[in-house]
Amino acid sequence: MIKLIVSDIDGTLVPEGSHEINPELFSVILELKDRGIQFAAASGRHWSSVDKVFAPIRRRIFYIADNGGFIGLYNRSLFLKTIPNEAAKAFIRDMKKVPGMDIVISSPEVAYMDSKNRSFWTGFMTDTSMTSRW
Repeated sequence: MIKLIVSDIDGTLVPEGSHEINPELFSVILELKDRGIQFAAASGRHWSSVDKVFAPIRRRIFYIADNGGFIGLYNRSLFLKTIPNEAAKAFIRDMKKVPGMDIVISSPEVAYMDSKNRSFWTGFMTDTSMTSRW
């Protein structure tokens, strides 16, 4: 018996990088829930972006976001894997050595960005509705 369905988002349920999901999928997911089958949306996206895509049913699904670094429900973290500050700083130093690299380090409450590409960070801010500071 199936108890859980996990689906990727980008390129599977929505066009890559989009928030435009077919609303009929919400009905399908709710029907699964009525049959006792849980649904989890899995993505490399930040949890807030997953939340935005699934806003109409956000209280009824699980999120697996940040490439598995965050597992939770609407307004509740079940698992959060963090990177120690010194390791994050070392990653950033290494990434800055690569010309043209756009850097994003995300945490549950904030995304830290370093990019000279304005369309990159404005697109990210629109996507996640997160506060940005570096």
